Amino acid sequence: MKDPAALFDFMGRSDVIWFGNMNQEQSWDQTKALPVMTDHVQNELVLQQEQQLLLIASKDHHVIFHHQPDAAFLSYLKKRGIQLPHMVQKEEAFNQKGFIVPYLFDESLEQEAFIENRRIYGSDPKLVKRLNHKIFTRRWAEKHQFKVTCGAICHHADELKRTYEELKAKNFSKMVLKIPYGSSGKGLRILKNEREFMQLLTFIERRKIQTDLLLEGWHPIKRSLNAQLLIQDKESHLLSITEQKINEDGIYLGTDFVPVYEMDKKREYEESMHRVIELLYEEGYRGVVGVDSIIDENEQLIPIIEINARFTQVTYLLSIICRFFSANEYIESRFKKFSSSADLPFEEVLTEITKALNPGEDGGFFIYTFGKTRADDMWHYRLFILFYHMKKDKQDHMMAIFDDMEFS
Repeated sequence: MKDPAALFDFMGRSDVIWFGNMNQEQSWDQTKALPVMTDHVQNELVLQQEQQLLLIASKDHHVIFHHQPDAAFLSYLKKRGIQLPHMVQKEEAFNQKGFIVPYLFDESLEQEAFIENRRIYGSDPKLVKRLNHKIFTRRWAEKHQFKVTCGAICHHADELKRTYEELKAKNFSKMVLKIPYGSSGKGLRILKNEREFMQLLTFIERRKIQTDLLLEGWHPIKRSLNAQLLIQDKESHLLSITEQKINEDGIYLGTDFVPVYEMDKKREYEESMHRVIELLYEEGYRGVVGVDSIIDENEQLIPIIEINARFTQVTYLLSIICRFFSANEYIESRFKKFSSSADLPFEEVLTEITKALNPGEDGGFFIYTFGKTRADDMWHYRLFILFYHMKKDKQDHMMAIFDDMEFS
């Protein structure tokens, strides 16, 4: 595990401006191939994950915020040893001069008023968009002879039907349909049975949708991996290998930051990721990349499920993870969404968690995102928390208590 804050080729500059355009990918998908209900409340809370930029920025940097973080939460971060950078609201950002480091370098970013005449960290946005395209990723992995999931790229309903029957013949009962764009599970639909497949197929046929879609068999997952890569001109790095905790519906639950693997499997995965670094370097990509991978129940490594050519939550957390890692065997994150009719102060939530978890001297927890917004006479919250401990049973006990907690 490596701290990216010590490795970026722009570190040492005092004019760095961090910007979290977290929801930008949602504007890319125009296929309408999946029935989607836009959840404006959750979109608002996802944007508040920009708070995580505070963990990677140096104290002399600036961070541009769409929202003003809770004052009590900021005070908590300082008490936990975070040296906060300068914070600027987006509408005032045009006064800042410096080097922009965005979550995602998208073409539309160049149109932002505060970007004018400023250098932006990252690759050509056209290349960034191409690498985030799930169908391109599949073709790219096949071209470079990486092992891929069973499935096929389909252009219309008849090809989807044919691929579905072929996957059924290979004993896949559960499948996943992917559209070109969409992060955090928004660009895919898990199909648990034929009825769900036929419903989605009817939806596609009625709208006469003709676009590239990827239908894959759902490989029973033993472990879901993520690699963080930093690709630069002078020196590139495999920053970390983490393990995502995902339920049977593909919903993200949290991340294990210090997973343990058999040495041969770890070596195989590291070799694959170093090869990805070399290939993306040749493509001209520079910056951070997250690669999602799996080891299935047959112990088969599939190195490239998706490529996220952008910063990720893990990237922003690695600096503080390295700090906790020096004194703890186990580090894992969880997040919780909840709603309340009450406007819950951060201090009240913190007190309730502290009382419930009681980690003792050998471990603890760290809240790294406290998002809240009001809609329809209710307050909605999104809480991210790190657990760390020397003893696995106590770590698991803390996480189990947190999973069962309800706030009202």
